[in-house]
Amino acid sequence: MADESVSYEPVGSRGGAEDNIETWADRNECEEQGELSETDHGSLRTWADCARQTEVSLVTVDSGGHTLYPGHDTETDTTPIAWSFMERITLDAIVAGERVGSD
Repeated sequence: MADESVSYEPVGSRGGAEDNIETWADRNECEEQGELSETDHGSLRTWADCARQTEVSLVTVDSGGHTLYPGHDTETDTTPIAWSFMERITLDAIVAGERVGSD
């Protein structure tokens, strides 16, 4: 199922998800291309070397729609995908200006 709310691919003058994430990578002064890796559910593109200790990622779920919950637009459980990104971030680290995901 394709995302019917926000197009993954560019439509007319509006960019799609990849254009959007590249804009965020540019705004965060990230490395040029980001790292692309294949996953069980699709792919993950991450820029980890960004200004101000930021990180930008795009998770692409094959055959996913807009609202990604098991049984609704996909059979992939996206909760662990989101948690694996978010669990590395703490408010203390953000306030202290530490690198996101640093151990």
